[in-house]
Amino acid sequence: MNHRIAICEPVCQGFEHGPVNTAIIVTALRAYPDASLIFLGKESHLEAVRHLLSKSHPEAVPRAEWRKSAGAATGSNVLTAIRRDLPWCRSLVETAEAASADLLLVCTAMDSGLLALKRVLARPPTGPPVLAFIHGILATIEAAESTKWWRKLVNLRLVLGLKHPAQLRNIALGSSIHAYLQTVAPQFASQFRPFEHPYLWAVDTVPPPREEGPVSFGFFGVNSVNKGFGRFHALARDARDKGLETRFVMAGFVRQSEDCIKYGGAVEGVSNTPLSREEFSARAQRVDYALWTGEPRHYNLTASATFLDALCYVRPGIYLRNRYIEYYFNQMDDIGYLCDSYEEILRLRLADPTVPTLFDLV
Repeated sequence: MNHRIAICEPVCQGFEHGPVNTAIIVTALRAYPDASLIFLGKESHLEAVRHLLSKSHPEAVPRAEWRKSAGAATGSNVLTAIRRDLPWCRSLVETAEAASADLLLVCTAMDSGLLALKRVLARPPTGPPVLAFIHGILATIEAAESTKWWRKLVNLRLVLGLKHPAQLRNIALGSSIHAYLQTVAPQFASQFRPFEHPYLWAVDTVPPPREEGPVSFGFFGVNSVNKGFGRFHALARDARDKGLETRFVMAGFVRQSEDCIKYGGAVEGVSNTPLSREEFSARAQRVDYALWTGEPRHYNLTASATFLDALCYVRPGIYLRNRYIEYYFNQMDDIGYLCDSYEEILRLRLADPTVPTLFDLV
């Protein structure tokens, strides 16, 4: 029997989440070796994912059909989002039904989109089972209440509290996230299934020993409060001011052009232009240690692709402890250093004797 899978990315544009969604495609095709699929998304994202798939798994390209879709609303106006998300979700489900899809995957489900999906699926089920991937927005379940008035009308807690369609399953991106969800919101946990974060493993060899010269520490991803780029920059600035023989490198980009001036004096490679996959890979391979300074509480319910980047490029990591990464330390043993606080990072001494006293900044 030949299976048919429909996969939709309603939110992202360009290379945003491109590697993740490409990994979802590869995972689905490996789970169903006889399957073909339809991938729906915004035109720029279709191009990015098709490019990544052709580079990483060219044999899978003939099995995929690419269809342009308007996708979900991404603005902050909830009324606009609901008006746009309802017809989009209805069209998506109808497309999956018309294609005789055995499974429908929604790569990024936001709160308003999930609300619309629940409304559309409230009818007697006729279409395929639906899996909805819930990313960082899941952290809002235990976050402080938003000051935006419309968040009192639409937020993830309220949406999850609505009647749950039998054919819908939400995906929590990791066993630790699902376990924590069972603790802080047990009334919603039955709507979710754990699924380890899909990822394209770009490197399959161990890198050569570190060459002589200043040790380099890398920040993977985009600057944000939750990702802890401010802490990374503070370390880089203090190391520079004290004349330590270290380099701090950004394998990612900043959101605002003025941030290039703010951070560029202490951190190498700061740009407000997203990196190509090739440039990201080149920078990642030149890093000696991945330095991960994210806000620990945020990662109770959020997965980290930047953590997987460090594993992919076989770079030992220096991490602020959080539930998500601690779970993988317990599973994988020696993948770096787990620190309980920013101050412990400052006092850290690495086992590598060729590296100078690392953050001797106190």
